[in-house]
Amino acid sequence: MNNKKSKPKIVFLKGGSNTGKSTAFRKLKDLREKGTMAGWVFIDSTEFKSWFKSLEDKKEIQKIALFSLMKEIMNNGKNILLEEMSARTAKKYLAYQIKKYRYELITFEFVVDNAETSHKRDIQRVKNKEDKNQRKVLGKKFISENHERHRNNLDPGCIFVNTSKLGKKQVVDFILNELKLEK
Repeated sequence: MNNKKSKPKIVFLKGGSNTGKSTAFRKLKDLREKGTMAGWVFIDSTEFKSWFKSLEDKKEIQKIALFSLMKEIMNNGKNILLEEMSARTAKKYLAYQIKKYRYELITFEFVVDNAETSHKRDIQRVKNKEDKNQRKVLGKKFISENHERHRNNLDPGCIFVNTSKLGKKQVVDFILNELKLEK
């Protein structure tokens, strides 16, 4: 259970393509239904952004909508789990709320031992239609460059989650343990 005296948290699941972020997000979200993460708000920013894809000025509207939503959630003191954003970005747009409501920011940086693992996952994910936001294979070059970009833009103090070494259940257990939440 969540310790009532602890600071509210914003938890970021961040990392290169096909490193396990979405799978962990879904499995953690499932646990919310079972009470482990009751009261947490889950925001899949990839899904959220897709709501605005038909707009010409979508990037600005996406940003305004997402941070307005987060401000309201923070105003209510709820814990937030967010996929596909960095603490650095949150600090840029939510600095006042983070300080005012004393939020703790925790980033889980998902990594794999090599990009080939992610490429294989990419092919399988599209084949199995696991992710409705990913309809085509990203390709080796894109994945390698994406992983490199993530390695060069780590949040300070991030917690690494190596999904080459941890299975799906182990990833979830690792995150729960780091957040000091009981399953």
